[in-house]
Amino acid sequence: MKRHIVSIVFAAFLIAFGAQAQSPAEQLIGKWSGSSTGPCGTTNVTVTSVEANGMVRGTLDCTQRKITVTLGDKKELDRSMAARLVGSQLTIDGANSDLQFTLENGKLAGTASAGTNTTRRPLVLTKQ
Repeated sequence: MKRHIVSIVFAAFLIAFGAQAQSPAEQLIGKWSGSSTGPCGTTNVTVTSVEANGMVRGTLDCTQRKITVTLGDKKELDRSMAARLVGSQLTIDGANSDLQFTLENGKLAGTASAGTNTTRRPLVLTKQ
């Protein structure tokens, strides 16, 4: 009987606390913002969904250049960027720039490069 009670308590604990854990895809959905010394200045990323194949949908706002691009599966200069989540790694790849992040501790930490300048600059986005 004692074993049965312990099993029930353990199962209740797993249900209560296990249900709260979010997948990286679920954690990614929302608004993110951060600043860098690159041409965007402040970068705002809004993730509206992550598809089963890892494709990320939303927008990326480059405030200094006053450009908003669509995130999805296509790369078109100043209009859209391909975005994909694999595990906790987010890659946003454009016709003229790219961003690489790791989702950890509630932040997107990584690097960005733009234009013909191949220098990668650190960029950390925090969820708003």
